[in-house]
Amino acid sequence: SGLTARQRNIRTTSSEQFYKAIARASYAVVMFYDKKETCRRNAAECREIKDLEEMFESMSKNPDYQEAELLFIRADIDRGDLGEMARSY
Repeated sequence: SGLTARQRNIRTTSSEQFYKAIARASYAVVMFYDKKETCRRNAAECREIKDLEEMFESMSKNPDYQEAELLFIRADIDRGDLGEMARSY
């Protein structure tokens, strides 16, 4: 189907968006995180989340992952109904 790098690196804000994204690819790497709470507690951990987001962006552009059509999904559980959905995983 040929997903572009932009289509493979997704930030979801609802469980509906999450499930639609998951349905688009055979494989996905998902990062659930609580950015608001983490950044409020600890600046170093907040930087780690930002580093992970940058890593996801970089990996989504890797030709090996492009060929495999691997999807990278970031889901901030503080947004929408993602917290409840994330707990089910």
